[in-house]
Amino acid sequence: GKRAWYAVTRVFVTYNDSGHTVFYSSALSGTVIASALSNLYYPSQDVGVSHTMSRIAIDLGNTALYNLAAEFWPDIDHKLHQVL
Repeated sequence: GKRAWYAVTRVFVTYNDSGHTVFYSSALSGTVIASALSNLYYPSQDVGVSHTMSRIAIDLGNTALYNLAAEFWPDIDHKLHQVL
């Protein structure tokens, strides 16, 4: 549970140069800006605040899933090698 919580919180928290935990503003602002700019690409029926917020949520969710996979892959790989 603690490892999963840690992996998910890394979407919002990171370490600064001095080793202190800080809000991960650069990654989050990048996600928001990219989602907002993507409105230029989508057709007019797929543009708006709700669509942009949905894209932001999807990106953050995907990042959390990636972090979980990266955290637990060594354990899964080890178990797979034991079985196979």
